[in-house]
Amino acid sequence: MGANDGERQRSELSKNIIYLARLHHQRVDALMEESELRGELSGCGQVPVLMELRRHGRMSQRQLAEKIRVTPATISGMLKRMERMGLIQRVTDPEDARVTLVSLTDLGYDKSRQAIRIFEEVDEKMAEGLTDEEFTLAMRLIRRMQQNLGGRPPQNEDEGERT
Repeated sequence: MGANDGERQRSELSKNIIYLARLHHQRVDALMEESELRGELSGCGQVPVLMELRRHGRMSQRQLAEKIRVTPATISGMLKRMERMGLIQRVTDPEDARVTLVSLTDLGYDKSRQAIRIFEEVDEKMAEGLTDEEFTLAMRLIRRMQQNLGGRPPQNEDEGERT
């Protein structure tokens, strides 16, 4: 395999990863439209916030930004919108007035449950037909590519398990 072949393969890999991410996003958006969540939630930003708060309970605004990998300014704007929509509530930490704690409201909990079902449906469809070995290999390769680019894989309680 020559240098040009290697470059072509890497370019093809990159294009296919981007295409897969777009397909995933489009399928989630389509299902959100059908469930009427789309008018209420922005899948790219708000759904991960709901999911993290549902998974971990109340947490600081800073912790939340780190979990979903956005800047403090980005999370601040996102949380303002979500608070106006009644999805979350923010309070000052009684032990440290510099810290803002974020938690789900009942409405936010309900919307997170609906969003999780949509993501699970898309994730299940995406992995359809993969053997356990293929799934494990795909995860290993994706994590290595993330690390190669200086990222760290999302922290997941059921790390390595197939859902």
